[in-house]
This record gives sequence, C-alpha cells and structure tokens, in this order.
Amino acid sequence: MGPIKKNRIGLLFSLIVICLAGVSFFFWAVPEVLGQQYIKLLDCLPLPQAGERILVFSPHPDDETIALGGYIASACQAGAEVEIVLVTDGSKYTPRETRYAEFEHACHLLGVSEDNLVFLGFKDGSLNSLSLNSLAASFGNLINSFQPDIVFYPHHKDAHADHAAVSRAVGQYLKTIPGIQRYEYLVHYRILFPQPRIFNQNLYLLPPLTLVNEDQNWLRFDLSEAQLEQKIAAMSAYESQLKNPFLNPLMQSFIRQNELVCLPN
Repeated sequence: MGPIKKNRIGLLFSLIVICLAGVSFFFWAVPEVLGQQYIKLLDCLPLPQAGERILVFSPHPDDETIALGGYIASACQAGAEVEIVLVTDGSKYTPRETRYAEFEHACHLLGVSEDNLVFLGFKDGSLNSLSLNSLAASFGNLINSFQPDIVFYPHHKDAHADHAAVSRAVGQYLKTIPGIQRYEYLVHYRILFPQPRIFNQNLYLLPPLTLVNEDQNWLRFDLSEAQLEQKIAAMSAYESQLKNPFLNPLMQSFIRQNELVCLPN
C-alpha cells in the first residue's frame, strides 16, 4: 500500500473519530449545558394540595416511580389522596409476583397507602391487542369511582405499545368529562430521551426536542433534596428491572432535579 493511500485511510479514520466525538458531545454534553438554561423557560407544575384527589395510571410496575416518584411523594406529604392504577402485571420477563411485590414496596416508600393501589392484571404486552372502547370503559369505571381532581397518564407519543394504548384509552374517556385536570408523562421515546443515559442527579430532565416543537406545553416539577432521595429509594425497590442492562440506564436517567409532564392538546 502506497503512502498516499495510507494517508487517505488515516485521514478518513480521523474524520470518523471526530464525527463520533461530535455526536457524543451533542447527545451527552449539550443537554447538560443547555438544560441549565432551557429548564428555566418551562412553567412549573402546580404543587399538590391537601385534600386533592390524584389518580395515576401506570402501565407497568415502575412507570409511576420513574415518571412521577417525586411528585407522588410530595402529594402524599401535602395531604393529597393518591391512587395508582397498575394496568398490566409486568410479567413479560419477570414473574408477576415479583413485579407486584416491588410495586407495593416502591409505592409504600413514596407514601401511597396499600388500599390506594389498584391492580387490573392485564397481561404485560397485551394492551395494544385489546379494544380501545373496552379499555376506555374499564378506566372510566375507575375514574368515576375515585372522582379525581387530577389524572396523570402516559404521553400519547410514548413509543411503548402498552403506554400508547393506556394513553389513548384514558385520553378518550377524559374528553367526555369536564373539570378534571389532565397531564401526560413520557417514559419511552426512541433513544433520544432522556439524555444523557447515565445516573447524575444534578442534571435536569428535558423534553425531546422533536416534541418541544409541536406546540406542547411542557411543565416541570422541581424536586427537593428529600423528595429526590425518596424517589431514589423507591426506584431501588425495582431490583429485577435494575438488573436489566437495557432498562437500568433508562431508569437511572430519570433521577434528575425535576420531573416532566405536558398538557394534552
């Protein structure tokens, strides 16, 4: 191989390394830098109040803690009544009994009474195959029974099929009922959210840029040091999920200075 060809290969390799370094910087360093500024532009989610009735729909055991652990802890401390609806049994890769036990433990650490945990028992991964109207009716019965002031449920663009199904069904039913404050939370959205995929509780959780540009009103909920520690403890209850090398970085990256929700369009 001649020296000119070797130089070209070396140059090409150097360019690839530089490009990869640039991409790495964009997806890891830039969010950390921009987050300090952008997060201040978001309005704050109203603080939970004593006497409020707050209903949370969690597709799987852990979604409630990943997305809203700090808010749930704050609501319980404030004297609000929080009910969590666990839609599926979480048994796709881990036994149902294990997932339920972890869910109960995590919710206990957040301050939610065992009497306020609802287990619907749908098979993990099955929701997308069910009728939208039947799901909406099931959720509607729970909403009518609990009479919430506020309802949290998955974002309509969540990439997980179970999350998307819950979002469609809850959203469809709530459109028929005025007076209930609705918020969506996001857990799964490609590999772009959250970033960076590491544990760093000093960072801020930012919405994906592709969803920021869709005229959605994102709100932040800032966590106190005590609420953050409470969320970390509750997250640690999900030992079976944290052992998964794919889920662990995702879960850890939700331990931030804030949580995010958005107002449905």
